[in-house]
Amino acid sequence: MSPELLATMNATDYTRSFIQFTVDSWDNTPRTTIDAGCTLITPKGDIHRYVLGNACIGENMYASRGLVQEPGTEFLQIVSDERFTYLKDAGGACPDIRASQVIGERLPTYDGRGVMLLDISVELIDHPRLKPITTHAQVCEAMMANRVINARTSYVEPDGVKVVLDYQVRCCNVSGSSGRWQVDTGRILALSSVAREGDGLFSRLAPAYIVYNDWNYAELAVQRSSADGAAAARYDDVRGLEVLNELFVIED
Repeated sequence: MSPELLATMNATDYTRSFIQFTVDSWDNTPRTTIDAGCTLITPKGDIHRYVLGNACIGENMYASRGLVQEPGTEFLQIVSDERFTYLKDAGGACPDIRASQVIGERLPTYDGRGVMLLDISVELIDHPRLKPITTHAQVCEAMMANRVINARTSYVEPDGVKVVLDYQVRCCNVSGSSGRWQVDTGRILALSSVAREGDGLFSRLAPAYIVYNDWNYAELAVQRSSADGAAAARYDDVRGLEVLNELFVIED
């Protein structure tokens, strides 16, 4: 991904941007909108872009009855152009699942048979125009007017990796009397504080919420999965970070 393309990611129209993936075992191509993006830039200048798909319930495909898998699980996707990862959050009813494959490898499935991943498509559509909002008054005005706001949060990890989080501000707060505002939004795609074995930075990617009320600080509440089902997954991996928060109003 080029630096020029990265520069436009804060303009993503999340209602018209989609993930599709195709498997071999049946004629089925799941499609979901994109909730957020996370770009990792290494000290060498390598750029790796990932997106988070919208959540769905674990389901049995095209059955006449029994469409919802039990126990109920929330299904999320973390995707790049060639790698597909899914997360099943079982809410403490059984162990959570995180599985990652590239094209040509098999995905485990609920029925135990598995499917081969044949193709991944990530389509990002940009808003034609957006305008930075750079003062507290402008942010409050945009929020009170129910304007569509996109955001970008950037920071640098201790190892020198630059992290760029792109997302739409879906939930926020405004205090008219004091001129204060606060973003509290998710799910976004962020890095947890703990790496999983064998997959480097990618293993730390996880759903998260972000909260901030100024330009240079944010707190990430990253999902911590339960490997044994003894407890539900929780957004309690909380990281306070010095960052650059940028807000943009989408113009018609």
